Amino acid sequence: MNNLHRFFLVLIWFFPNIGECQIFSQNFESSTVLADYVSSTPNSGQFNAIGTSGAGVVTSISGMPGAQALKFARTANAGIFSRTTDFSPVPNFIRYQIDLEVPSTNGVAATSVAGFQVGSAFGTGNSGEANASVHSRFTINFTTTTGEFVIRDVAGSVNGVNVYSGQQTIVWFINNTGSDVSYLAPNGTTEILVNDKWDLWVGMTKEFDDRSATTATQTLTDLKFYFTAGVGTINIHNLIINQLTSLPIELLNIKASNITTSTLLSFSTASERNNDFFAIERSNDGRTFDEIGQVKGAGTSQAPQYYTFTDKQPLSGKNYYRLRQVDFDGKVAYSAVVNVVFSQSGDIRLAPSPATDLVLVQLDQPATEDGLWQVFDVAGRLVQSGNWAAETDMASIHVGTLAEGMYTFRFTMGQTVQVKQFRKQ
Repeated sequence: MNNLHRFFLVLIWFFPNIGECQIFSQNFESSTVLADYVSSTPNSGQFNAIGTSGAGVVTSISGMPGAQALKFARTANAGIFSRTTDFSPVPNFIRYQIDLEVPSTNGVAATSVAGFQVGSAFGTGNSGEANASVHSRFTINFTTTTGEFVIRDVAGSVNGVNVYSGQQTIVWFINNTGSDVSYLAPNGTTEILVNDKWDLWVGMTKEFDDRSATTATQTLTDLKFYFTAGVGTINIHNLIINQLTSLPIELLNIKASNITTSTLLSFSTASERNNDFFAIERSNDGRTFDEIGQVKGAGTSQAPQYYTFTDKQPLSGKNYYRLRQVDFDGKVAYSAVVNVVFSQSGDIRLAPSPATDLVLVQLDQPATEDGLWQVFDVAGRLVQSGNWAAETDMASIHVGTLAEGMYTFRFTMGQTVQVKQFRKQ
């Protein structure tokens, strides 16, 4: 059966000199036992504590596989998770992503029922940390409509303007570098964040901009969630924290594209400083990456440099790629992640091969929408093309004027691409 390629092309323009390095990640899919997510010496996906202060809060790992979450159901008392083992090295510019939903409440409005904090010298007690220990914090308000919530800036005593329901991705940028920084926002724009300020996004919406830190002198080594008021349930599906770091290169762009049965990665730099090489890393889940090759860097250069790498054996399904940039002294930094999908399904048949005048193209099922067919020679040049009508599964292609040799037939319908080769004699 021929490969059917359903692909996504992701082009990401970077602000100069910023990369990402993951320091914490948990999606609660590895176990349904709470204790498996807790340790006195936690790894990069564990907490020092997940606890409650009484029978009024029930914590659990719930949901179907693939959609499991850390669940806090509260009627009284308090529930928390806490990471008190410091991140090392100490991060100073972080991207904190939380996939969160409030599936139910009692329909009573309540302010700051739960909160997320980042700071230092945190404990495992069943309450929020004192302001003196907190660099930045935001909280969640319940509304009078069950299942809805609002984001609140506690230090500024300001509620967000939008009401949310269902599962939402919250992305929280916190700057403690000592200077203004740039970051790539969820909506693809480049944003400036002032020192000791934070921005917060819900999906593609920038809910808070340049909000002041609670205590600017604190570091970003610990984290805590607390649920201490209101009646309802809060589910946390994913937590990902990346340290945003300076790169010794100006990375202009990186893209991944489907090229028949391979992935072509292309990227370019505006300048480089002591850049030894790029390691190409691939993952099937966007979390655990393996090196699949290297591309030599330009060392130190002020001229644009252009690079490509071909993954000739991509994984079935979604393939995630990132660059690990390595200095001559061994220091590393990471790019953001791009992806492309290869899935095995469907078939396309061409006959006869070799062909003289006509090639009959047969799909395994009628096209569900209008498409496009193309023929390419061995050099990749487009030599023929035409439209494919919806609800048809067969077409005849006149190839009598083509020179002898091998050709690639490509059928495109939406994001679906099917390819197959034939010979012209």
